[in-house]
Amino acid sequence: MKYRVYGVAFALLATMAVGTAQAAPPKVVILMIGDGMGFNQVLAGGYYQNGEAGKLPYETPDFVRLAVSTYAARGSYDPEKAWSDPAYINKGCTDSAAAATALSTGVKTKNGQLGLGPDGERLESMADFMHAHGRAVGLVTTVPITHATPAGFAAHQMSRGHYTDIAKEMLLESPVRVIMGGGHPDFDDDGKANGETDEAERYQYVGGRETWEMLHDPARSGWKVIQEPAEFKALAEKAAGGERVLGVMRSYSTSQVARAGHDDNLRDDAPYETPRRTDVPPLADMALGAINVLKDGDGFFLMVEGGAIDWAGHTQAYGRMVEEMVDFNDAIAAVIDWVNREGSWDNTLLVITADHETGRLSGPDGARDMENAGKGVLPKGGYQAKGHTNSLVPLFARGQGTDILKKYADEQDPVRGAYLDNTEIAKAIRDLWK
Repeated sequence: MKYRVYGVAFALLATMAVGTAQAAPPKVVILMIGDGMGFNQVLAGGYYQNGEAGKLPYETPDFVRLAVSTYAARGSYDPEKAWSDPAYINKGCTDSAAAATALSTGVKTKNGQLGLGPDGERLESMADFMHAHGRAVGLVTTVPITHATPAGFAAHQMSRGHYTDIAKEMLLESPVRVIMGGGHPDFDDDGKANGETDEAERYQYVGGRETWEMLHDPARSGWKVIQEPAEFKALAEKAAGGERVLGVMRSYSTSQVARAGHDDNLRDDAPYETPRRTDVPPLADMALGAINVLKDGDGFFLMVEGGAIDWAGHTQAYGRMVEEMVDFNDAIAAVIDWVNREGSWDNTLLVITADHETGRLSGPDGARDMENAGKGVLPKGGYQAKGHTNSLVPLFARGQGTDILKKYADEQDPVRGAYLDNTEIAKAIRDLWK
């Protein structure tokens, strides 16, 4: 009944807004985050998929293009130093927890913290905000469901590493209706039996063994648990009937990056040299499945994360990063197609961005941009580091609310042009309800 009550309340607010000549808030807000995705990650994915730049589904004239600063609390970004001092961009970097908190709450915080301000004060998460405004909420990722980015949109914890507590908060206390990703306690990253003997570690991403077992009883938990690729596919192809859905793919961490053939010494492996797993769903299926669960109501907010772009960057696995960009791009294309087919850009806001850049991906000999090598061939270039950077990241947006994003982009970078701060993405979304 909560969703119906909020929906009635919101309908009244929308009617009042029309009476005062103010546009009603969008029915649908979809935020797609490429974890670790900088400008060169986008360029590399585009070169590999299309053999040229500017041909990705979100690189059309319909999309607003901006840049975003990502530093954590008490940090900064200096446009001049970023391009004149090679060492500058490696300092003062955010982590995914602080970045997700900024994107979710509009407030910067310390690295490692989720949903809490710099002094530990509780902040209103995007899940709480959207639920209070009558929107159903979904969180989708290609990494564990309780990792920093999805957690930053629903949890409030002093440490991103408190996975069991984060899982309990997200699954048992938050208003989120759909959660999908990795973290399965029974499988490793090749879909084989998980050999982890430490029970606490094995079940950490799903709230502990007792919670995991309880979740499989819908009468007790309120969740429908799905695990098989066919179940995700079926959900992507038809409406789900309004139930809460927890999709945990058969993988302990990432859907694909950590599969066989990957280790910390991997560098220039070609994409798909080791065949991708077929026993886990692509991100597009998870995104569309989440939409089908959420769409039959008064509207929804959905966060979709291509989470392992970052994981590949940390190990400088360039080929697998490109794989992850292709998977993320395919998910974006599927979402755009859904809006064109079943929705409306007049009441939808789609924002595509990143939490930070990982690995300082550069062209040959550290050149600013990747060098095209043709369709289906890794672009020339590579990683210059293993960690996060303080670089600006890209933003692409289409639909209702893009004018607000443009207004917030009141700073200028000599290379990337107009940019806004990551906190201002959350503020712009919330401004739609003012």
